Amino acid sequence: MNERELTGEVPGTSELIAWFGYWPSFHDAEVLDLELHRTGQSTIRIHAFETTGQVNTQGF
Repeated sequence: MNERELTGEVPGTSELIAWFGYWPSFHDAEVLDLELHRTGQSTIRIHAFETTGQVNTQGF
């Protein structure tokens, strides 16, 4: 599934795209919480960040 397919299928994807401005890869993201329910709303809390090509004077 790509982001366009997910936007129509998974609640909250439009808000996620609005927050980041694009669909992030999540390849280094950390899952903080996962709450699954048979009925009703399930939730996931993820620590995600954006890497850039910028470095400071120490090379970080």
